[in-house]
Amino acid sequence: MDKNAKTTGFAVCPRGSLLNHDGDEQRANQLSDGRVLCVLCGVCNPLGNKENAVRQLPQEVKTAIAELITAPSSDHEAFKVAAITQGSGVTQGCAGDTERGIPAMAAGCNPEERAPEDVGTAVSLTLGQYSDVTVEISFNGYGVKAAQEAEPSDGEAYDRKRIKCIVPVGADQAAQNLTKCGFRLVASNPDGMMRSLTLVKGRRIPGKPTIIGIRARVTWIVN
Repeated sequence: MDKNAKTTGFAVCPRGSLLNHDGDEQRANQLSDGRVLCVLCGVCNPLGNKENAVRQLPQEVKTAIAELITAPSSDHEAFKVAAITQGSGVTQGCAGDTERGIPAMAAGCNPEERAPEDVGTAVSLTLGQYSDVTVEISFNGYGVKAAQEAEPSDGEAYDRKRIKCIVPVGADQAAQNLTKCGFRLVASNPDGMMRSLTLVKGRRIPGKPTIIGIRARVTWIVN
């Protein structure tokens, strides 16, 4: 990030593109440090070689990514998409267990009974030169459907003052941006060197305390 970055040309706004803004509203300025300055959205980090993979994600996930990669001005830092890991149903191989009815599977086997909805995907985003704060968004087909049926009453609204530890600016920024996208706080880990906030956009399983949906885990390390 270069606070003194100069405009070098025109570019498509990453946030506006992910949120399906009209063509003219996606027009932005390319900055010399690689970021994109948009009058409507702010300063965005480019998706780089992850762009094609991000565009294939569900809209609920793309919306969260769009908010996380955007900062209000060039003086602030936003998250970058670091990796996208998509399960393919391919196994690593396992030995059989006849007593439990588990057949042996060779590495690379893709069992027919594995439905597309079972396949999980994880998107990792990082903030800072040394990945001071990370966000992992994880989901499968069932989670996406639950997110589309999300109930605002499931989970708590994120409030930095209610977390029983100091939440660094980057982690707080991530939690606030996720909250804008409909995510709700379901757990926090305020102890130890690695601390985290877990937010979910989804719904509660009837009769159970479990909330299923798209899960976002914000993590940071205390020095």
